[in-house]
Amino acid sequence: MFFSAVYNLTKEENLIPYMNHAYSFLVQKLWDHKNKGFYWMVDYKGEPIDKRKHIYGHAFSIYALSEFYKATKKDEALNIALETYNLLEEKCKDEYAYLEEFDESWNSKENKAISEYGIITEKV
Repeated sequence: MFFSAVYNLTKEENLIPYMNHAYSFLVQKLWDHKNKGFYWMVDYKGEPIDKRKHIYGHAFSIYALSEFYKATKKDEALNIALETYNLLEEKCKDEYAYLEEFDESWNSKENKAISEYGIITEKV
């Protein structure tokens, strides 16, 4: 979360409403309350338009939640970050690496969405 990271550097209080809004949108709209994890894409209202799960996006969600926790000390943010980490460990690893793309129910899929340059990887 950009605003949380900037707040952590500057302590500018005018950033607090923006970082709170970003956090709320992340955990209320991008979080899949049924299957856990974060949707790949939602519209501006927070309605899912692409329910796939990507490890790439989840990594950034963990970073965002960590920055927000650092700024606010809200345990909920830390707990969601840890839950996301544990979810990736449970659902996304095989014996060698992490698989990249899943459907909304965490069934592995062929990765086709991450790179617009044709660089596709099945594992990260």
